[in-house]
Amino acid sequence: MNFDERKARWAAEEQMLGELLEKHRLELELGPPSSAIPLGWRAIVDELFADLAALGCRKIVQIKSKFFELRVYLPDGATAEELARVEQAVERSCRTCERCGAPADRLEMQRGATLCSACAPASAASRS
Repeated sequence: MNFDERKARWAAEEQMLGELLEKHRLELELGPPSSAIPLGWRAIVDELFADLAALGCRKIVQIKSKFFELRVYLPDGATAEELARVEQAVERSCRTCERCGAPADRLEMQRGATLCSACAPASAASRS
């Protein structure tokens, strides 16, 4: 993947995050550039934001991808139920392809991303 393709992907990831925050009326304290999340995790983040909003959460400190998993930080005072929902989303991200949202094989994480068996070969080809 060349620089222009990466730049377009980052822009799409940031746009998706903005749309989901607006949809669920959540505020993000720490924004880009550290807040891009993979497009394949859209359903996970959408469900998490819906759950948090239903629980009365209105602010997220930070959300990002780090070490092949979703990272979500809530403000001090977050409830145990809110934190449990975040943990469920993190666990799902470890089993979900960053690119397409399909189930991912943890062995593919050695390639620098959480990818399904269909996306992993494409990732390897784009690096050579």
